[in-house]
Amino acid sequence: ENHRTALNQLDEVQSSAALMADPNVRSQMVEHLMRIGDAAFEAQKFAVATDAYEKIFSIYYEEQKDIDVDGGRTLQLAIKGCIRCHKKLALEEERKDEYLKAIHHRNRIYQLLHTNKRTIPACQQLIMIAFLHGQLEQYKESADVLSDAIRRLFQGVQSFDLMPKDRISLLIRCYHMRAICYAKQQLWNKAFEQYDEALPLIAREEGMNSRDYNSALIHKSALLVTTGDYATALTTVNQYFKNVKDSLTVRQGLQLVDDGDHIMALDTLAAAHLKLGNVDKAIEAFEKKLAFVENVPKNDELKSATMHKLGCLLAYKKRHAEALPLLTGALEKRKYLYDTKSKFLFESSWAVAATSHSLGNSATALKEYGSLLEKINKIDDLPVDSVVIHNSAGKLFFDDGKIEKAIKAFKEALKSSESSRNMSSSLKADIRLNLANSLSAKGDIVASLKMYDEVLAMDSIQGTKEYYLTLYNQSLTVLKDGDLEETKLLLGEIIASRSKSAKGFKGNAYITLGNIALSEGNTNDALQHFESALKIFSNDPEELASGTQAKKSMAMTYSSLGLYDDAISTLEEAVEKLSQPNVEGKTFHLLKADLWSSMSRVHQQRGDIAAAK
Repeated sequence: ENHRTALNQLDEVQSSAALMADPNVRSQMVEHLMRIGDAAFEAQKFAVATDAYEKIFSIYYEEQKDIDVDGGRTLQLAIKGCIRCHKKLALEEERKDEYLKAIHHRNRIYQLLHTNKRTIPACQQLIMIAFLHGQLEQYKESADVLSDAIRRLFQGVQSFDLMPKDRISLLIRCYHMRAICYAKQQLWNKAFEQYDEALPLIAREEGMNSRDYNSALIHKSALLVTTGDYATALTTVNQYFKNVKDSLTVRQGLQLVDDGDHIMALDTLAAAHLKLGNVDKAIEAFEKKLAFVENVPKNDELKSATMHKLGCLLAYKKRHAEALPLLTGALEKRKYLYDTKSKFLFESSWAVAATSHSLGNSATALKEYGSLLEKINKIDDLPVDSVVIHNSAGKLFFDDGKIEKAIKAFKEALKSSESSRNMSSSLKADIRLNLANSLSAKGDIVASLKMYDEVLAMDSIQGTKEYYLTLYNQSLTVLKDGDLEETKLLLGEIIASRSKSAKGFKGNAYITLGNIALSEGNTNDALQHFESALKIFSNDPEELASGTQAKKSMAMTYSSLGLYDDAISTLEEAVEKLSQPNVEGKTFHLLKADLWSSMSRVHQQRGDIAAAK
């Protein structure tokens, strides 16, 4: 029963040249080695069995002496046993992810099969060896092995039409796998050549509704996305979905391809739509993917990734209320899947923070941003740029009235942006503007004006909306500092500009000039400015809030002139516009309350106490 000991004893005999010169000894050696090999195999001692069978080969081939006393039957049994053992050992190594060791065993199997001219099983082993190289990300080696397999499959075949049927499925698999290997090496043309070889072949042999055909179609469409041919990718992947729709297999409740390929198809569909600017179509694709992965076993990682991507797209489309539950769900799942330093957890926290901020949920946003800022220097390969995080956190702190924290965050963002070569100039301008606004809110007029000047001097924003926004915010800071003339000059530059980018700031510039005129006692000038503002706002339904403020300012100016009827009618007109069915939201409710309060003050100034109540 001690097979290794018995084998070692036979080694001593084999090491004796004198003994091995005797044909009877050699024959007995082979007989004993076969017994040890077979017994060790039955006992599942595959390494010992392999060594025993391999020693038989050394006697047959390395000794190069004639011991063929049974017509080669013993040798064939040794080959069969050796193949079985190496397969068992290969499987053991594969289960342990010891792919190099597994490759060694499968190479030996291939050699034995090749020597015996068994083409189909030999090529099957080459395909498995190629797969194992792929597991090790050795894609060149994998492609080379597949090329060997293809050459073997074509051996003895004068044309493809004469190729035996049992070789065709292996050839298809080789083409498909080699396409993936070439794609991994970024050898795009070679990869496409493989698909161009494989797809017509599969369509002819198996049909366009076959698993192999549609799997290749999906992988080709994914490769087209990678190479930037989004329109062709969309056409290609849609052919798969058409095949799904037309397939009898699918109507019978079965899938056309495996789960992984179907998910790849949905991802490719979404990616192609996104690259072509069809965000709504991409959202539909991710919604289908989310519904599909619900039925995939052990789907937490896949589901959380899908929820995150879908949530991000919905947030991009300003559908924040729909996005937040998905993003929050993804975050909660990822808390159990990954450690606290995971980039996936980080990107989910960022998405929840940004979306909560957009929805006005400051408490959640502050909590998540706080977590992000704590981890930001502890995570390698951040999925979100630290500049963006600091800048976004600063905006949240600013909106929440935490000015000192906002200034600190914007300074961190500015510091990081200045050391980054790839940072967009528009983001750099946005950070400086946010910092200038925060310094102004703090009352640090000198520092804020210096920062505004830095933004205005940037070449990248000249003539843009960012330029005129900065100019307008600077004018408010100058006004806060009491320099009315400089404020008028800055606002005058906005009003005088013919740039389309300035249009969105002219209305508020007129309102500010009107308020300055009122403070100086120039009511007629004030009314003219407010009227100019109203002309601008009345043509833009999105400026209802600003238009309401202009009407309120005009009404209160009428009231100061004793034109109470004009004041009341102007305020009533503003209230009527805010009372329309399509006008909703906290902002408009507060504006309406402010208008009623202003109307009450006008009645009081008029002396009509009853109406004021």
